[in-house]
Amino acid sequence: MQDGSYAFTYDIRNVSAKPIARWQPMFWTSLGTGGTLTSESESLRKNQVFLPGEVLHEDPPRLVPLTEDLKKRLNLNKARREMVILVMSDVVFQDGSRYENRSFVNSITSYFEQLSTDLNRLENLTKDYEKRKPR
Repeated sequence: MQDGSYAFTYDIRNVSAKPIARWQPMFWTSLGTGGTLTSESESLRKNQVFLPGEVLHEDPPRLVPLTEDLKKRLNLNKARREMVILVMSDVVFQDGSRYENRSFVNSITSYFEQLSTDLNRLENLTKDYEKRKPR
């Protein structure tokens, strides 16, 4: 994560029996952030299909080396724990049929929003405890 944005590297496998024309990856984090991802492979393959059994590798557009100065500026000197989930929220097959699971997307979004709220509350309680703790 840099300046509130994320970069992911992942592989996508077409496990269906149909060629895929378009797909939409999404992500959510335990920090309460998330959304759709732009697929580099998809934009490069506008007029091609993603065949059954085919695997595509997605790389972030640009990675910045993590220098000591950047660690300090981004406050990365302390350990951070974060959970991230990547899912395909929408798939359009070459024949025009579609896969989308809105109930899953809504459920996972709600779960991560609550997780973020709970983790923030825990962090605030921990800070409050540390302030009040006898020395």
